[in-house]
Amino acid sequence: MVLIFTFSVFAVASANDKRSIKAALDKNQKILNSVADGIYGLDAKGLITFINPAALQILDYQDHELIGKSFHNLIHQGQNKTSKSPDNACRMCQVFDDENIQHGEGETLWRRDGSPVPIAYSSTPIFGDDQQLGLVVAFRNITERKRAEDQLRASEARFRAVTQSAQDTIISVDNNGLIVQWNQGATNLFGYDAQCVIGRSTTFIIPEHYRAAYTQDLNRVLTGGARQVAIIAMEISALRKNGTEFPVELTLSDWSIDGAVFVTSIIRDISERHKANEDLHKLSQTVEQSPNMMFITDTDGAIEYANTEFYRVTGYAPEEVIGKSLNILQSKNTSPSTYKDIWATILAGHVWQAEIQDRCKDGRLFWAHLTIAPIRSQRGNITHFFCGSRRHINAQKCRTGNVPSQRSGHNCQPRKNRPYGKYEP
Repeated sequence: MVLIFTFSVFAVASANDKRSIKAALDKNQKILNSVADGIYGLDAKGLITFINPAALQILDYQDHELIGKSFHNLIHQGQNKTSKSPDNACRMCQVFDDENIQHGEGETLWRRDGSPVPIAYSSTPIFGDDQQLGLVVAFRNITERKRAEDQLRASEARFRAVTQSAQDTIISVDNNGLIVQWNQGATNLFGYDAQCVIGRSTTFIIPEHYRAAYTQDLNRVLTGGARQVAIIAMEISALRKNGTEFPVELTLSDWSIDGAVFVTSIIRDISERHKANEDLHKLSQTVEQSPNMMFITDTDGAIEYANTEFYRVTGYAPEEVIGKSLNILQSKNTSPSTYKDIWATILAGHVWQAEIQDRCKDGRLFWAHLTIAPIRSQRGNITHFFCGSRRHINAQKCRTGNVPSQRSGHNCQPRKNRPYGKYEP
């Protein structure tokens, strides 16, 4: 404002005062030359009356190329160099009409080579003898800031595209716990549109019996009190718009912009996982509580699992069986050719069923009706063998005389069959 006042006084001063005013102008000229922002002045006709070195450097002109020239026609034709806008459309020159200081950005000046310079500006009118004599404009090159803003907008657009296309639910809240982001995955999972939930607390998607714990963990992340919470996946229940409750896996992570803390939740519906676990539990309990012996071996015949009935019948403990070959059950009464037939059959992927004689830990022999089936991977490769056995056939056969008794010295050989282990004869 000191500069503007000086220019105004100079315009109306008498000849006797001009010497002292010139000294003041020289001082102010030094100030003009030292500032980093561009500054120029226009008379009432829009002609450039002065321009400082910073403005010349920004626009790549010499002062003699601009002094006395039309500012609008030369360096401010409009937003598009090829389409000239009229003088009265210039927002910086509006001070000629309304006589008020104008501030703004989004205007464009043009360098000598035709390249644009986006600017932020302040345009101030100059008065003398109760009339407007011209104006002074101070401007700043905001090219780098605009580039950073463009990059930020592009980054935000990519982020929105990623989050909106993600199958997972992504919800972000501010430091007050209010929703600021709600992606399409969240809409699909919970049934609420984004416009209905932005600005609300997330507690409406958490069942009542989980809300206290959830709110406590969220606050701990927002305040930075327990950073490990942000990297631990929690399993809780969530609530859909229709009131149904379902299990989810929830992870919380914090981030900040300009000191403001936000928390992003990634939520996955784990209903199918829970159902699969329940089905697996039922299956495992069925096998474990079966009245028949059941066990699983690898492709070399080493035992990897055996159920309770197996240990009850054979008398072995788990540590005596797991990882061991099925040779420990061999009764020595089965011919080598039978075992070769076993492996040829099960390795070919066929199911084997037959009666075979086995030996308990204490040496007692028993007959069992055995079924062996291959277990395949998703690619169809045989990875294990499942064996199921019904016992006590031996006692019935020997009592009824259907097979020779072990005590009589005869071998109780099985019928033509496909036995179940990689026994060594």
